[in-house]
Amino acid sequence: MTETKNKTPYEMVAAFHDIFDPRKSPQPTAFDFQEALFRADFKVEELVEFLYAAAAGDHRLFDQQVEALHEAIDRAQAKVLQKKSQ
Repeated sequence: MTETKNKTPYEMVAAFHDIFDPRKSPQPTAFDFQEALFRADFKVEELVEFLYAAAAGDHRLFDQQVEALHEAIDRAQAKVLQKKSQ
């Protein structure tokens, strides 16, 4: 396992991408639909794990937090669609 103690956050992220997604593009490239969905899925999983940790073992609170996350996603969707229709 690689030592992370003396690495900057940037170096740790770069090492993560070298292992899990070693593709390097010389310029920014838009994700296709499937890649975008995969990335969003990964981010949602991280958010749910964050909420689970914040609930500190309280499953009722965790359920409430996840429901609030669903509501936040719905609000964000409506906001994006409203902006695009203007």
